[in-house]
Amino acid sequence: MGKVISITWCTVFLAFLIAGCFLFYLGAGKPLAWRQKYGWTAFCGPVGPQGQAACGKCLRVTNTRTGAQVTARIVDQCSNGGLDLDYEGVFRRLDTDGNGFNHQGLIVNYNFVDCGD
Repeated sequence: MGKVISITWCTVFLAFLIAGCFLFYLGAGKPLAWRQKYGWTAFCGPVGPQGQAACGKCLRVTNTRTGAQVTARIVDQCSNGGLDLDYEGVFRRLDTDGNGFNHQGLIVNYNFVDCGD
């Protein structure tokens, strides 16, 4: 990928379900193992590819409070200026101290990373 994009102080809002315009496109023709490899996120961060150009790319997301890290696959776009994380696959694994759930959001850093597909 060449260039690492790092964003600091991105606010992530709790999202229990991600479904949208790119989800069906993304999974079309992909094996189940590919779809289950990473948790999912919608992406509308201020830096990096947007819309369909971001679809299928991976982010390494770090909880700034605890240092917990998770790799997530972009499957949709959003409109809040950050990330909408799938609860079980990403948010819950990042929220190791429960503070994000209690405050309905996390502050994270994220980098675009190679998905290894």
